[in-house]
Amino acid sequence: MGKITNIFAMLVVGLVVAAGFVSAYGMRSGNDAIRTAVENGDFDSWKEAMESEITEENFNAILERHNERELVREAIEANDYETYIELTGRDIDEDEFSEMVTRHNEMMEINEAIDAKDYETYIELTGRNITEEEFASIAEHNGEFGLGMGRGFNSEMPRMGSHDGMGRGDFGGRRNHAFN
Repeated sequence: MGKITNIFAMLVVGLVVAAGFVSAYGMRSGNDAIRTAVENGDFDSWKEAMESEITEENFNAILERHNERELVREAIEANDYETYIELTGRDIDEDEFSEMVTRHNEMMEINEAIDAKDYETYIELTGRNITEEEFASIAEHNGEFGLGMGRGFNSEMPRMGSHDGMGRGDFGGRRNHAFN
């Protein structure tokens, strides 16, 4: 039974990762062929449908969004309000931006504690009441499959020209398993 459970868990993780990739990187998440293949449990059809989305055009769109997000991240890290507004088109005031920068800096400190496997600093920064074993699991899986703290943030990084977040977990708002 354990082997079946592991296979099922791997399948679910694969589907979540694939769905997240399709959604996060702008490919058509409404692709009927992908949805039908998943609903039918047909791996070969799913693989074919996913591969059909792998094009130079999609790659270039992903690259463009990545570069735009990097510029936004750099503006936040430099506490550059004007550049942030210019890049995102968001309608926030300087106080809101300052709060966002503070949250971003807090998240980076927490990431540093996780990367360094520094349990004490993590507890101090987050105020969480978890065991060292639970922290070790967070540190071990940090950034895998979009889980953990990752390296991004949502509320700080809207899609260019919209007011939406990146859709990769709301690290700025602390709606992430590291804060549950």
